[in-house]
Amino acid sequence: MRKSNLLYYMMELKSLFSRNKVSSLLSFTSLTFIFLLLMMGVYAFTAGMQWVELLKSEAEVAVFYEPQLNPYALERLEDTLVNIDGVLDLQYVSDEKSFEEMEKVLGDDAYLLDLFEFNPFQGYFALTVDITKHSDVIEHIRQSKDVAYVRDNADVIQRMKQIIVAIQSISIVVGIAVVFTTWIVTSHIIREGVQSNKSHIETLQLLGAPQPFIWTPYVLQGGAITALAATFASLSLYGVATWVTSHVLMMDVQAIAALKTIWVFIPVFLCAGLIISYIGVRVIDAKIK
Repeated sequence: MRKSNLLYYMMELKSLFSRNKVSSLLSFTSLTFIFLLLMMGVYAFTAGMQWVELLKSEAEVAVFYEPQLNPYALERLEDTLVNIDGVLDLQYVSDEKSFEEMEKVLGDDAYLLDLFEFNPFQGYFALTVDITKHSDVIEHIRQSKDVAYVRDNADVIQRMKQIIVAIQSISIVVGIAVVFTTWIVTSHIIREGVQSNKSHIETLQLLGAPQPFIWTPYVLQGGAITALAATFASLSLYGVATWVTSHVLMMDVQAIAALKTIWVFIPVFLCAGLIISYIGVRVIDAKIK
């Protein structure tokens, strides 16, 4: 592409935006909300999957033993648990440690624990379990001697998976809707530009200008609005997602890989906008002929 052509395309692009300010602004706003909706679905799905993986890796199965168990029986139970197929790690949490954990959970209300004359919390074994063997491990633990109660978060993980599957299904539907809506909005942008510059296009055609030279500014217009809308939507979602991650979920922002995927949408939507604009231009060109 020659420098003179590039300069002409930039001038034409500026002219197209200035002649259709209201239409361009409405199209930009519509695409921004559409892209933001899709990005939110994809972000929720990606972050949810990462959260589930985090729960899996940090999931602990708490095994509470019978009260008044003597040290010998306690050691025997520990050996039994650690040798179960699927148990990856075992840590003993003493009564005092259990009390400290509850203090952290209660936070400002931890003073309520001072009302007890003795430590009401019992020690337990914290087991890290292979998630693929979770059911078998839990069943084996429950059948073990001197085990009083088993607490795990399998139900939480399962429900999280169900929610994520629902989000994935909604994201697919929204994605299909976004494709069609982007096509409609971008085609409208091009059609408005062509209608407002019809005499200019006819003049270029009479002068023998090649079709790519005539239609390139309109393709760039569609791509530019799409890219700007995607950029604004990405910035908006990044700000909201960062705040929710750090203040609501109480998780490290840097640890959420889903936040990094937000910026991928900008080049993706730019390419999509250019392709849709090109197809739209070809359709309009065929109708004119």
